Amino acid sequence: MKRRPQSGIFLRSHNVILLNSIDYYPDTVRGLVLFHELVHAQQKRTGIPAPSHPNARALRELQAYELEFKVLDRLNLPGYKEALEAEVRRVRSEFQQQTTSRPNLANPYLDVMFPDVGMQVQSRTKVASILLFRAILLMVERDFKPEEVAQKKLWVTQKITGRN
Repeated sequence: MKRRPQSGIFLRSHNVILLNSIDYYPDTVRGLVLFHELVHAQQKRTGIPAPSHPNARALRELQAYELEFKVLDRLNLPGYKEALEAEVRRVRSEFQQQTTSRPNLANPYLDVMFPDVGMQVQSRTKVASILLFRAILLMVERDFKPEEVAQKKLWVTQKITGRN
C-alpha cells in the first residue's frame, strides 16, 4: 500500500519534531499536527507501546490519532458534528457500493469548520483526510462489539497509514 505524505514526523534518533510544509494548513490543523507529533515524542520517552510489540508502529499511530481526534471532538468547531455525521453516511454508502472512500474536498462543512482552509488542494486534502479518518474510526466504534473495537481500529489504522 502506498504511504500517504506526512505532515509531520518525530525523529526519535534526534529527539526532534519536523513539520513538513504545513504553512497553508488552517491554524487549528497545524496545532493538531503538532499535537500528534508530540504524542509520538511522549511515546518514545515512555516506551509505550513496547517496540517489540508486533504492531508497535500501527499502535503508536492509532494512539496519536485517537488523542488528536479527542482534541478535535472537544474543540466543538462550528459544523463539526454535522460534518462528521455526513461523512459517516457518505463512507457507509460508499462501503455498501464497494467503492473506496477518498477525502471529500468539496465538502461544504470544511469551510465552516476551518474558515481559513482556502482553496489550496493540499490544505483541503489534509482537512478532508482528518474528517474521513475520524468518521471511519467512529463507524468502528458504533458498528462493532466493545471487545472487537480495539483490534478493528488497529486494522483500519494499518490499512490507512500503511504501518504494521
